[in-house]
Amino acid sequence: MGDVTNGLSQINVAVKVDIIKPKLWLKQFFIKRALSGVTGKPLYQYQVSADEYLSLKCCVSKADAQNSFGDLCPDWSAAFVLFCSEWFRREYTNQWSWQPIWQSLSFQLNPVDVKNIVEKGLSDYWQRSVLQYQSEHNNYLGSVFSEGGLPFKLLIDKNNHFQKLFKQVLSRYQHATLLGKTTHELVEECVNKLPQAFKENTSIKLIGDMADKLLSMVDVFELENKEDPAKHLDQVNGHWRSQFPLPLDDQIGSDFLNNLLTSATKEVKKQGIKRGELQAKHFLFLQSDVIKSEVTLPTNLTFGFSKEDVNSARIELAVYEGDVCLANAGVFHGHFEGLHTRLKMRLEKFQVTRQNTDKNLYLVAMQAGQQLAKMLIPYSWLEIGQVPVGFIQKNDMLIYAGQASFKVKTPNVWLLLPENCQVTNVVDTHLNDLNSLDKNSNDVEPSMIQEGQYLGLSLVKCQGKVCFENETKECFTIETNAPNDTGDQLSLQGKFLEWSSEPSHVFVGIPSYQWATNVPFEQRESLNLFLNGQAQNNLSLAENYGRQSLSYRNAKNQTLLRKRVGVLPQDFELSLTSADKPNEGIVTLKTRSLCCYQIKGVTEVRRDKSEANTQHIHLKGEGIPPDYFKLVVFVNLASDPIVLTLPFPSKGAVAYDKEGQVLKRQISLDALLGSRLHLFSDAGQSNYFELEISLKDYQVNYANTPTFQWRYRVENEPKVISLYALKEYIQELMSLKPELDSEVLVTVRGPAKNLDIIVKRYEAVLDHDRARNLICLQEGSGFDSSKIKPQLFKLAAPEERAYLLDSRRSENAATGDYELPRQLEDTGPWLVIPQAGSKISFRPKFILGRPQKFDVGQVLKHISQAVMAYHPQFCPDAFTPIIACMADKPSHSSWQYFITLKKQFYHLPLTTFQAWGELVKQPKALCLAILKFDADAGLIARLEKEYPIVWELIGIEDWRYAIEHYKSDLLEAKLPEAVVTQVIGGLIDRICTQIGVYEGAYQAYLKDGSKPQAFPTQIMQGLIIDNEDSWYQKLLQQHLDAKWPEKYDQELRRWFNFDSNFNLSIHTFHRHHQAVVLLPIYAAAVAAGKLDSEALFNKNNRVNNKLDATKAFHLRTIRDFDMDWFKPMYQFAVFQFLNKDIK
Repeated sequence: MGDVTNGLSQINVAVKVDIIKPKLWLKQFFIKRALSGVTGKPLYQYQVSADEYLSLKCCVSKADAQNSFGDLCPDWSAAFVLFCSEWFRREYTNQWSWQPIWQSLSFQLNPVDVKNIVEKGLSDYWQRSVLQYQSEHNNYLGSVFSEGGLPFKLLIDKNNHFQKLFKQVLSRYQHATLLGKTTHELVEECVNKLPQAFKENTSIKLIGDMADKLLSMVDVFELENKEDPAKHLDQVNGHWRSQFPLPLDDQIGSDFLNNLLTSATKEVKKQGIKRGELQAKHFLFLQSDVIKSEVTLPTNLTFGFSKEDVNSARIELAVYEGDVCLANAGVFHGHFEGLHTRLKMRLEKFQVTRQNTDKNLYLVAMQAGQQLAKMLIPYSWLEIGQVPVGFIQKNDMLIYAGQASFKVKTPNVWLLLPENCQVTNVVDTHLNDLNSLDKNSNDVEPSMIQEGQYLGLSLVKCQGKVCFENETKECFTIETNAPNDTGDQLSLQGKFLEWSSEPSHVFVGIPSYQWATNVPFEQRESLNLFLNGQAQNNLSLAENYGRQSLSYRNAKNQTLLRKRVGVLPQDFELSLTSADKPNEGIVTLKTRSLCCYQIKGVTEVRRDKSEANTQHIHLKGEGIPPDYFKLVVFVNLASDPIVLTLPFPSKGAVAYDKEGQVLKRQISLDALLGSRLHLFSDAGQSNYFELEISLKDYQVNYANTPTFQWRYRVENEPKVISLYALKEYIQELMSLKPELDSEVLVTVRGPAKNLDIIVKRYEAVLDHDRARNLICLQEGSGFDSSKIKPQLFKLAAPEERAYLLDSRRSENAATGDYELPRQLEDTGPWLVIPQAGSKISFRPKFILGRPQKFDVGQVLKHISQAVMAYHPQFCPDAFTPIIACMADKPSHSSWQYFITLKKQFYHLPLTTFQAWGELVKQPKALCLAILKFDADAGLIARLEKEYPIVWELIGIEDWRYAIEHYKSDLLEAKLPEAVVTQVIGGLIDRICTQIGVYEGAYQAYLKDGSKPQAFPTQIMQGLIIDNEDSWYQKLLQQHLDAKWPEKYDQELRRWFNFDSNFNLSIHTFHRHHQAVVLLPIYAAAVAAGKLDSEALFNKNNRVNNKLDATKAFHLRTIRDFDMDWFKPMYQFAVFQFLNKDIK
C-alpha cells in the first residue's frame, strides 16, 4: 500500500474542515439519515450533501488506508468508494478514467490496490456488486461511477441535449412497449449522440430507471390531472426526488428534475385512453414492416353462452385474426347470468402483431380449446393496398387515423397509397413523397425518414385537403386541420360466413352499412352502394354475387368505405358430413341460384342431387385425410370465384400442426402454436369425444394423478379444437413436478382408436463441455443451431448485463457450439438461458462456476448471498432468514433482485429461479411481493399456475400484516397519510380484482378492518342450505348432469363434522357433492387463522401431509367447479370464523 501512503502525504486541502476518521464519518453519515447501517441500495440514493462531499474528500485524503496490522481498512475503502461515486455525479465532464480522481485527491493507486479497495469497499461494505466487462475482467471504474448516478455537469450542459434525449425516450415509451422492447433497449437506441459517459451500460440502466420511475409516479399520483405536477408531488411526497440519481442540494438539479417530470406527465396525458368500451388502435412500424394493434378492454365483457355449455367456470380468452389465433389473453372465471356469461377483465389492454390486416380481430371465449362465443373488435380491419390508409404521427409512432375518405384534426397525415392511385385535386395542400424529403429537414423526425415504403406501397405526408383517384375512378378525399376526426365511422353489417375464405370477408347476401353510434344523426349521410365500380341498382341479380370491390359513396361521389368482399346468394347453405371411411366425406350445398363448384386439395368422387337446388359432393383424400380442402364457388361468371377453406369431414380424431401436416406424437410447448385437433362424427350420428391431459410417468396411483378432462359432442359439422388454447392447462400440470423437463400426455378417446401426444416443455437440451469451456446442443438433437439464441448471466447479479453467446462456425455455418467467457471460473453461479424471442427453447443450463464461500453460521444479509450459498442438500435454508426479513421490511434491498428478475427474465418460467420458490413458501413475504409489484395481474396468475398456491388459503392476517408494513414504509418515506391511504386502497382493489373471491366484504376488511353485518343463524341456514331457492339448490340445478370433483370429500366431511365448530348445518344429498360444498368453509377457516393449510392432510398418519403442488392442484379444481357457490360461501364463512364467538 505504499502508493496510498505516498499519495496521502502530498495532499494539500484548500478548504479548512475538521478531519475525522472514516469509521466515525460513516457512523455520523448513517445517523443523519436515521439508518442503523448499510441498506444495500445504490450509493446515489444516500444523497450525499455538498458539505458532506467536501468533508469526505478530506477524510479519504488524510486518513490511513491501513489499520495497525497493515491490512486494508474496510471503513477507508468504503469512504473511498463513496467519494468516487459522488465525484462522478458532481464533477465528471469528459474523461472516463481514474486520472481525474487522483488529481482531485492528490494521490494515485496502482491497479492491484484499486481492485482490493473497490472489492472491499463496494462489495463487502456497501453490499453492491462489482460490474464486469462483456466476457472480460471486473470493471472497477464503471462500478464506482455507476453508483454515483448520472454526471450532473454533463446533464445540464446544453450542448449535450440530454433533456431532448429524455423527452425522446418518454415519447417513444409506448412505441417501444408495443414492439416488446425493454426500457433499456429503448435508451440504447437514443444515446448515440450523447457523450461516452451516457453510453455506458450503467448509465443506460439509470436513464431507463428514471423513465420508469417518472412514468410510474405520474400513474400512481394521477399527475396527468394536475396543473403543476412537481408542486403536487412536493405536497404529497416531499422526498420523491431522492429516488433519482441526481444531486438535489442544488436548485439547478431540482429544476432539472421538475422539467423531466413535466415532460413525463405530458406524454402520459397524450397517450391516455379512457377505459369504457372494446376498441383497438393500430400502429405502423416502418423499420420492421409490421402493424400492431393495441386492444383496450372494458371492465366487463358479456358473451352469448350459458353455464350448460361449459364444464366449469374457468374460461379462456384469446385474440383471433379471422380464424388464426394471435395470442392468449388469460384465464377468467365466468359469472353466469341466464343465457349469457360475464367475464370481468383483469387486463386493461394488450397488443398483438398483425398477420393479415384485412381480416377482423375477435375476442374469443374458449374452454379446452373449443370456441364458445366470439366478439368482434370494431374497426379492426385495414384495407391496405386498396384505399388510402392514413396515420398520424405522435412522437415516434404512426397511429392509424382512417381509410378511404376521412378527416383528421392534426396538421399532417401520413398516407399509405395503393398502386395506380393518383392525385386529382389539391386544395391548400402540401404533399411530400417521403423518399424525396431532405433527411436533414425538420419536417419529420429522422427516424421517420429511414423507410419510405410499407410492403412496397408508397408513404406520403399530406397537409390540407387532397383528392386521390384509383384505376376505377373512385374518389378518396383526405383533409387535415379539420374540426373533428372522421375515421372509423362506418362498418359493414350482414350475415358473415365463418369459414376461412378468399376474400377474407364473405357475406351471405349483400352487407349494408352502419354509422358509428358517436356520429350525430344529422351528420349521417345516405350512401349509395357500388360493386366493382358500378352502381348496384343498375346491376342484375347475378352481378351482385361473387368477388366484389364493395364501396359506399356519398352524394359528392366520395368513397367513404371500400372493402374487398365475397357475396353469396341470400339462401346459400353449406354443411359437411363424414362418410363410411376416415378419408372420405361429403359437402352439401344448397341454393336456388345458379352456382358452379370446384374442389381442390382432395379428389372429387361424384356428385348427387337429392332434391331441387341441392348438391352432395363426395370427397376422397389419399392416405391420412388432409386437415382442410378448398371449395371454389363460381356464382357470377363475370367476377372471380369465392374460395372457402373447409375442414375435411373425416372420422375420429386427427391432430395437425400449423403447416397442416399430421402432428408428431412428441412435441414441445412452442409447437402447440397453430396446432389443432379435428374431431369428426360418424355419418348421421352424434359422437362424444373425451380429451384428457395428465402428467406423464406421475409417481402416484392413477386416482391421484392431476388430470384435466373434457367431453365434446360432435354432430354433423366437424369440431376444431385449438391445442394451443390448452397451453395454460399443460403448463399448470408441468409446474406440479420440480423438474424443468417434465412431460404431459394428451389423450383423445372416441369412437375410433385413441390418439396420444406427448408434450415436453423444451425443444432442445444443452450440454456443458468443461474441457473445451463451451456449451453445445445435445448430440443427435437435429436442430438448426442458428435458431438457438443462448445468453449467460450471473445468477446472483441479474442486474448485470447478460453475455450473448455466439456459435462457432464452420464453413460459415453455425456448429451449435457456444463459447463461454474465460472468466467463468472466477465467480458464479451462472445460468445459460434462451434470449427472449428465441425461436427454439431449451432447458436452462446451470453452471456452478466458483461462487463466494460462506462460513458455517455466517449471517447472510442479501438474497444474492443466499443464491451463492444455497445447496439443496447442504444448505437448503439459505433463503429463509433473508426472505423473512424482507417480509418485515418493504425497503429491503433484496426486493430489487426480484424486480430485476421480473423485468429481465419474465419470458422464462418462474420456477427457473430458486428465489421465487423460496418466496412463495412464506405467506407474509408473498403478500408483500404482490403489493410491491403493484398487484400485477400476470404475476398473480403465474404464481398460482407455477407454484402450489391457493390464494383462498392465504391468511387474511398475512395480507393485513403486509399491508400495514407497506403502509408504514410509505409513511416513513414522508408521504401524507391521505395519499398513502389512496395508494394502498388502489392496490387492494387491484388485488381483489385479480383474485375475484376477495371482492366485497373481504376487500373492505383488508382496507379498514370493517366486517359485514351478522345475520341470525336461522336466516343464513335457510338462505344457504334449506330453502327451495337456497345457494345449495342453485348449485345443484346448475350441475345436474355434471361430473363433480370428489377429491378429499371424506377428509372435508370428517373435518367439518368434528373440528370445524361451524354454526350452520351443512348436509348434501349425495356424497360426491361434499368436496365442492365444504371446501369454501375449510378454506375460510384456514384464511381466518383457525387452522393451518395442511390440517386437512394430517389425519391417518399420512407420510406426506404438506400442501404440495398436487394437493393444491386438486383444491383449485374443486374451487373452480363453481365460483358462484364458492365465493359467497367462502366470504360468509371467513367472517363467521373471524367473529370472536367462533373458537
